[in-house]
Amino acid sequence: MLTKEKLDKMKCSIPGCKCDSRDGFFFHGRCHQSDRVTAFYDNEMLEVACAECGRPIADVKVTDYKGFGFLKGKCHDSTVKVFYVNGTLSIMCAKCNNPIATIAVAQ
Repeated sequence: MLTKEKLDKMKCSIPGCKCDSRDGFFFHGRCHQSDRVTAFYDNEMLEVACAECGRPIADVKVTDYKGFGFLKGKCHDSTVKVFYVNGTLSIMCAKCNNPIATIAVAQ
């Protein structure tokens, strides 16, 4: 399970990418490099999976989000993007980038 400490040490895993992951990064699978994912919240854990094949990407321990089920926008019933920076996950609609939730990652 990923915590803030582990996520802060991670770097972009797209082969050949030269981005500076200290500015944050989107979750994506190794199976498909699209940033379209599904995000399922259960018991203080956010499960992120590839939207194309359903393969798990990460389980992130979170602290302040209350709910159960898939996180989806009110704008589109579709996949999401999950962006991490400085101890915070930002969940947004994969189609229009409207914000859905901001969730603190556990230490």
